[in-house]
Amino acid sequence: MTWQATSPVDARQNASETGIPRNGEICDRRESRRQHPAPLLRRPATHWRCARSGPILLRMHPFAVLFGVVLVACQGGPQTLPAGSGRGVLAAAASPPSGAAVWNRPEWKVGDRFELVRGDHLPGAFTVVTADADGYRLDAGGGMFLRRDLDLGNLGECTADGRMLHALSPADVRYHWPLWVGKTWRCEFVDRAPGGILSMQADYEVEALDRVTVPAGTFAALRVVRRVRLLGGEAEHLTRAQIAWYAPEIGSEVRQLVGDSLVELRAVHRPR
Repeated sequence: MTWQATSPVDARQNASETGIPRNGEICDRRESRRQHPAPLLRRPATHWRCARSGPILLRMHPFAVLFGVVLVACQGGPQTLPAGSGRGVLAAAASPPSGAAVWNRPEWKVGDRFELVRGDHLPGAFTVVTADADGYRLDAGGGMFLRRDLDLGNLGECTADGRMLHALSPADVRYHWPLWVGKTWRCEFVDRAPGGILSMQADYEVEALDRVTVPAGTFAALRVVRRVRLLGGEAEHLTRAQIAWYAPEIGSEVRQLVGDSLVELRAVHRPR
């Protein structure tokens, strides 16, 4: 499946913030603009271009919202990612309230496999293939591998030989350990793709501990709200919101809601 960006900010912002556009989202946005005079992102529509070929394409795994997947590639062969880096964690709550329950960072093992389902029908899976000091590499199928640091921060996507196709520098800190209900943190990172870089700021808050039932079972899960916005430039951009439910029992998200797309954990397999 391929998606062609009609605006670099529109498509890249959606990709970095939500992990994936919903099926038909590009068409939905065009319809929305016809109905509402004020555009969501006030910047003239342009195309990303590769130095040697045509427009950049966004190739998505439609079920992969839980892990923030987006592969950015140019038609015509590999492209070098531009340089750039954000400031990382800018602020974080220092300590939990007295008596509060606290959850520490999990540890994934090689062979851990997470099976997902999107919209009750569309399946997918990720398998941990490396786990070392540099973090985790997960096989998403189709020749795409996800890069996560040891804190489960999103580093981007790479090929089987480790060549980065899309990178977040430094990581998008999706979790700042330890966690507790009420904890907040803020991070800044640069989204690096063949078409250029975008500076982004994300704010996180652990709102509550919910009881969540998904196909994999019923879990106590921390509800984590993420709000992200683009930095710099003269354009005004909407802040995007995303909700994830992280289950400490299995050390992974079990549900994520992005727009009207619900992705849930169907099964977890761990080697003995």
